[in-house]
Amino acid sequence: MSAFSLTEAEAAHDLGYVEVGAVRSCQLVVRNNSANMLRISAIRSECSCMTAKAAAEEIPPEGATTLTVEFHAPPRASRYAKRLVLLLEGGRPMKFPILFTARVGLPLTVEPRILDLGTLIAGETRRRDVVIHNDGRTPVKPVYATSGSAGCHAAVPRAEAPAGGILAIPIILETSLQSSGPGKTSVAIHMDCPEQSQVDATVGWEVSTAYCLSQSEAKLGSASPGERRTCRFEIAAADAQARDFVRSCELTELENLSGKATVSYAENRATITCDLVAGAEAGPLGGKLLVTLADHGQPVEILIDGLVRTGEPGDPGKTAVSTDAVEIPGEK
Repeated sequence: MSAFSLTEAEAAHDLGYVEVGAVRSCQLVVRNNSANMLRISAIRSECSCMTAKAAAEEIPPEGATTLTVEFHAPPRASRYAKRLVLLLEGGRPMKFPILFTARVGLPLTVEPRILDLGTLIAGETRRRDVVIHNDGRTPVKPVYATSGSAGCHAAVPRAEAPAGGILAIPIILETSLQSSGPGKTSVAIHMDCPEQSQVDATVGWEVSTAYCLSQSEAKLGSASPGERRTCRFEIAAADAQARDFVRSCELTELENLSGKATVSYAENRATITCDLVAGAEAGPLGGKLLVTLADHGQPVEILIDGLVRTGEPGDPGKTAVSTDAVEIPGEK
């Protein structure tokens, strides 16, 4: 039960999702924090679909009353926002408005609505999820997604958001070696929901030019159980005098995969070598390499994925190497 003080500058209550034509009731506690006896002389509503009644019209100092509100949802889908106004007497006339909001016939929401991807280095890719909440009675599926930025998109899954359930949607930002500064875009996820054809999320990020990354992920492809793979990633510092700038590198979130990561340097370039071993179980393998850099607040994220195929175990001595050199824009 929500509670409001009559001394608050603003009061608001969200009714959430309400079906078209449905009736929703709620109770609110209204507190009198003043030293005066207050009396609710009348309650006015900005629309006829919302009414309210106070359990007690007189509210003593430091006392409270309960407000019962009944909302009759409009016959069409809409984003509802209307006020109830309490007219108060007690020393001087006062008005106390309460804003009521509701999603009438609009069952879908996305969280977070504003997704902050943080600070990346040039060439890095970052993935984070937004979550679609379906408050309706029937499951819905995402169909496709659009974005205002060529480097940012949503990876639309084939799964559905069940009735009363959720569905995670990966948002992927791919930066280039030429990327720099802040960025912001809107991603629209289009749904097969007749009442609500899309939900929107705003995505923001910052790209630092202090470092450049040769490749943002490693695609291992298909490997036999126990097969060894080696991946190399190069990070170049924009400062030609920079040395020993990799503070740590760690393989994490490993799935059906094991290995270790080491670092070597050649002037202002660091090469991170990942010696990996495919797991014993047939199916997906993957993980993430986290690299912490000097004067860069967030770890650089490098994704690793592949597949362990069924069949004979791989040759422990077999090695597949993936490596790229990075060229800093403007460097000769």
